[in-house]
Amino acid sequence: MALAEGNRIVKWVDKDGVTHYGDKPPMPADTSKSSVLNKDGITVKKIDQTSTQHQSTDKVATEQSRRDSALLASYNSIEEIDIARERNTKMDEFSLESLYQKRTNLKEYQQKNSTQIANLHKSKRQVPPQLLKEKERFVIDIAETERQITAKKQDIANTNERFEQDKIRYAQLKPKMGALTEIKSKKRSIIELEAWRADAQRRVEYYKNEMVRYKRRGVALPTDISDGFLSSTEEVARADNEIAEAKALIKKNEQTLSGAQ
Repeated sequence: MALAEGNRIVKWVDKDGVTHYGDKPPMPADTSKSSVLNKDGITVKKIDQTSTQHQSTDKVATEQSRRDSALLASYNSIEEIDIARERNTKMDEFSLESLYQKRTNLKEYQQKNSTQIANLHKSKRQVPPQLLKEKERFVIDIAETERQITAKKQDIANTNERFEQDKIRYAQLKPKMGALTEIKSKKRSIIELEAWRADAQRRVEYYKNEMVRYKRRGVALPTDISDGFLSSTEEVARADNEIAEAKALIKKNEQTLSGAQ
């Protein structure tokens, strides 16, 4: 009678064939089908738990598929995911450094304020209300800065975790690149490396000419010229090493292709 007086009655049969009545639908694991009765006991709606469960599963699968497609479309390699992660965390890390500096400054001001108050107490002079207000404000500001630091650290951790999960998922989705794909990738890298090397070499020549010019004039060589020459020379050497490594990988993959053929 209590159920009959309500607006909703749910009838369902469990795995053992026992019929149940209630005002809430059963869990999908308890039964595959249930019915909603009106207060007169007449069925007004049938619920297929299996169908509902399948719809939920399909929705999750569709969303996962969408995310997977976006992930594969966004990156060509796991290395690119690392680059994107660094780009996304860079601003937060910069903000975190600023917050650290702010906290340091606040604590220095707080220490000065405390020293002033202590000196006034020591000399038995009255402490101005402004100093007491500043003391309270420093406590509040430092606490707020600490909160912001904690929040920013969490933001960075969340970003790193998100990109780490993207890397794991990407590795699951993307099969290892074949030899041909690796060759194409390394050839593109060589073009970029050679452009980098050419630019560094131009700077080397410029600094060499400047060094000769200063030597002929008998004038002391500025440090920016010598430092520039050194750093540019190192860049050329790094570019040469990376180009050599890329060519070695191309050769290795070409041998793999030849062997496969």
